[in-house]
Amino acid sequence: MAQTCNDDVLFDIMRRLPAADLVSSALVCRRWCPTAQSRLYRRICLDTNAPSFHHLSNMLSSDPWLRSLVRDVVIFHRAGSKDHRALFHWLELLPAGSLRSLRIEQMFIPKPEDLSLLRTPAVRAVQSLSVWPAANFLSTERLEEVLQLGALESLSIRILPYLLARPLTIRAPLRLRALSIDAPAHCPTVSALLAALDPARCTRLALVTNTLACAPAAALAHDLRHLLPRLRHLALHPRQARADAPLLDALVPAMPALRTLACGGGTCSADVLARLPPAFETLTLVASTREPFPDAAFAKALRAAPVPQSMRTLAVVDVSGRWASMCCSDKDELESACASRGIAFEVVEKGSCEPLFFESFGR
Repeated sequence: MAQTCNDDVLFDIMRRLPAADLVSSALVCRRWCPTAQSRLYRRICLDTNAPSFHHLSNMLSSDPWLRSLVRDVVIFHRAGSKDHRALFHWLELLPAGSLRSLRIEQMFIPKPEDLSLLRTPAVRAVQSLSVWPAANFLSTERLEEVLQLGALESLSIRILPYLLARPLTIRAPLRLRALSIDAPAHCPTVSALLAALDPARCTRLALVTNTLACAPAAALAHDLRHLLPRLRHLALHPRQARADAPLLDALVPAMPALRTLACGGGTCSADVLARLPPAFETLTLVASTREPFPDAAFAKALRAAPVPQSMRTLAVVDVSGRWASMCCSDKDELESACASRGIAFEVVEKGSCEPLFFESFGR
């Protein structure tokens, strides 16, 4: 069978296999090896503390063919690891346009002005960059360098204002299609990033903050105004407490292109259901048990409001794992209301809502 299997069938099988099975497949025969390797080396996870790291790095440094297979890279580089320049030497050998995405989960480089990683040819032409949750990597200098990456279409970042030594300088409009920001609060850096976005390009936006009081909510609403007409996907979540004002109730009517909306506690009320645009598809609500959200008012509004016929799904993300049991009657009412309108209802239990926003909305 190893010799007679059609190439297209072989590739289709290989793309469904986990990494361990791809390693075994590469050892079956010479004909299978290139196909298995093309899947195995497509996504590289660089963990500088892993026992296999040096072997993997040496192979990629010495084998141009293996390097040519790499499309996506994830980096874990912890404090105390050896010099990053030697460890990531093979990244400098990747040609421009070869790398599709780079995710920096941990990256400790002591000097904030060190921009060597961001100036390699492949990274300068990368389309998708995620610096999350590695907030300690983003100094002012590095964030400004990131914003100058000409091919960048999707950016996910965590911002810690105390690491930004001076105000951000943005030299040109940001031609991003998707932006995800995690920041302690709505701050001048967030305002500068939103103001620089090209409204003709940006269609996906996700914002996670610790809290969202009335004054910051008003400032955020102001900063979002120029983006609203073309936004198709919006996520807004205050991580630690409910927002003091349901600002999305007023913003949604200004978003005729909106398809998906994810709301954290207090960022919207049940009234938002009557204001959704005609082509709307999916509503995600991040549950809260401190002040029940979503509550029975959502079920009542769902039955009475002129909900878009295109709406297919209402999902509740239960971060605490207690909403479904503590708010059982609210859950049952909401599920019944969805069924009466032909809308799929689901409760998703997650330890954190951030991956939902950053992975789903930041693509």
